Order: sequence, then structure tokens, then C-alpha cells
Amino acid sequence: MISLITATYGRTEEVRTLLGSLARQSYKDFEFILVDQNPHFILREMVAEYASRLMIQYIRSEAKGLSLNRNIGLDYSRGEIVAFPDDDCFYEEDVLEKIIDVFQRQKDIVLVATAVKDAFDGRVWKGSERELISRNKTLRYCFSNNIFVRKTEARFDVRLGVGAYWGSGEESDYLWEILDEKDVGIFLRDTYINHPYIADVFVNIPKAYAYGLGFGALFKKEVVGRKHYAFLFRFIYYVLRSVGGCLLSRHTKYYYYTLRGRIMGFVTFPVSM
Repeated sequence: MISLITATYGRTEEVRTLLGSLARQSYKDFEFILVDQNPHFILREMVAEYASRLMIQYIRSEAKGLSLNRNIGLDYSRGEIVAFPDDDCFYEEDVLEKIIDVFQRQKDIVLVATAVKDAFDGRVWKGSERELISRNKTLRYCFSNNIFVRKTEARFDVRLGVGAYWGSGEESDYLWEILDEKDVGIFLRDTYINHPYIADVFVNIPKAYAYGLGFGALFKKEVVGRKHYAFLFRFIYYVLRSVGGCLLSRHTKYYYYTLRGRIMGFVTFPVSM
């Protein structure tokens, strides 16, 4: 069985779209766990409308934070495979059928990722020419919406991600906790999840800084915490890319705050919880 875990706050009709796409899935052996952080009860009523068509667990949460609430969903999950659709994405009808086929055929595979299309214009904005994803490539090809993993005892670091001070990196940290150096994942290039393209990337400066903080924290945890020292050179590479953006791009302010966030995240993140 597959457990799909969505932590939601501030969205309603987008959740309805997601529910509709799940109700149309060709593969039926899955559960949907909705962790609702909203002050209203609109989503509880919406879930009731789909109760006859979907296996749904509805959970109210007074706490805020993406990673924290995904962990709540993980604690309730019963599937052998877990995934984390955002509350503004939706699945094409054959996604789960293709995912489960890979896991059933290749018992040693821990991770399967899909391509991602813009929910508005259908343009693919997360794809790969590769069919195999090494642990080192997950940062490029994987984010929370498009990953499916075999369930383990691993949990998201609540200090990382939306709603936390170090505002990103939670899904990469989760994958790096699960995957060994030798592990590879499969990227399904012909399987799509729909999600709006992140169009405000260069204008949302507070987000650029928060994401930079999370990025630096992610590498601090990987280098110092897990003692994968080679990742220090990767971090330096990304820092130098931000420097290049400051010098060469017209989005100087964005790259400056990204650079500042990455450095401050690496310096300030406490590896020990």
C-alpha cells in the first residue's frame, strides 16, 4: 500500500483538485492522510465528500510547520511506500500504477521520482535525462512532490522546511538520511505530477534568504553530522554560483540574500538537536 501525506495550510480549492485526481487513480491500494493546520473546518467537510471513494485519514493539527506535520502523517501511515504531495499539486491518473510497478519489480529500489509539469501550461520543469538517480543527484532531481520512498523509521528534521527558521532542505535531508552512498533511485521520465511553476523565485527576497538558510543547514548536517566531507566541496560550489549571480545577473538582490542565507545557515545550524 502507498501512503500519501499532505500537510496543508491556507489552501482549500487546491486540495479539492488534489482529492479529485486521487479519486481517479487507476491504482487503488493507497491511503491519503491530510494533516490540516487551518483554523477553519472547510477541509474536514471536503474530505467527508470523498470518504466513499478514497481511504482517507483526516488529522487536525494545532502546530505549524511543514516538516513537523509531515512527521505526524508518517506516524499515522500504514503503507510500505510513502509520498508527500503538496496541497497545490495533482496527480495524473496513472502515476500510482507506474510507481508501484517499479517498486514491485525492483525490490532493492528505495526511491522512485517522477517528472513534474506546470499545472497551468503543461511545461515540464522538473525532469531528467537519467533513469537512475545516485544519492549525489537527488538535490537536482528530487523535491517533496515527486518522490516516493520505501517507508523507514526516518523522519523529517523539524528545524528545516517551510515554517521553520532554516526554511528549506527538509526533503533532501530526509532522502539523505534514508539513502546509503551505494543506493540509487529510479526517475520515471514519462510519469508526471502537476504543480505550479515557482514563478516568484527572483522577487521573493525573504523566501530567498530563508531557503538559503535551509540550504546551508542541509550541508552543515551532511558534512558535520553525517561526516560526508566531500559534500563540503559541493557546498562551496553552490556558494560560488551565488557569488557569480551577484556579479553577473540582473537579479543581484536575490543572489545576494541567497548567498548570505547559505553562509549563515551553514555557520549557525546546530547539528545536534
